Amino acid sequence: MRHSVAAWLARGMMAGFLLSSALNALSYFYLSGFRNLVRPNAVPQALGFPLEMWRFGVSYGGAMIDWGAWAINVVFALLLGLAISAVLIWKRKWFGEFEDAMIAAEERQLGGNLWQFSIRGVLLMTTMFAGAAALARAALGAGPEMLLAIYLFGPTALILIAMIPRGIAWQYRVILLTPATIVTVGFAIVLGNRLSIPFDQVTLGIYICWVPQTVFAAICLTVGLAIRYTVSEKSKADWVG
Repeated sequence: MRHSVAAWLARGMMAGFLLSSALNALSYFYLSGFRNLVRPNAVPQALGFPLEMWRFGVSYGGAMIDWGAWAINVVFALLLGLAISAVLIWKRKWFGEFEDAMIAAEERQLGGNLWQFSIRGVLLMTTMFAGAAALARAALGAGPEMLLAIYLFGPTALILIAMIPRGIAWQYRVILLTPATIVTVGFAIVLGNRLSIPFDQVTLGIYICWVPQTVFAAICLTVGLAIRYTVSEKSKADWVG
């Protein structure tokens, strides 16, 4: 079931929508500039890919977004997802073997124990959280630079927090990410409020900065694992040959 055509179709469609969401987020920087992220009620602000579908202060017949442009952007995401799905289904045998190999490698690495901390990992994580708390206290009187730092480096910091503990499955790393993400977003909202930046503008900044970074990191990780798997399989074939 995990390697069925329907499963690969669903994964491809999800990848298409995530990639389309990242492109929509990146369109903000082309349509709006960069510094507007940390300036209260700054204009112009707009986003949408391939068509602009939202602009700050513009009403589209009483609606906040241009529904026609939004529909075209959704169709683009659907077509992108179908294209990715077509590739996954076409090469589903290879992708299935790749996925099985990654799962087997993780199980061998964990030795059947899905949850174990190393002492070094615990110490490093404790140090990081202590440093983050100290930074948060110092940042309460900070300017827009701190909010900009959260936009730009928040995802990287969260991933480092999740990756520090050794010997745990990726599912549990996701569990670690959840409270850390909530705290970081909450801190950004509080800081934005102190800087008189509206709540919706802070959440917009998190969206347009974090989504592209997350999607890009996922692509790089997947491509890196695929390359390593391909090289490993080639080495095995050469050895057998």
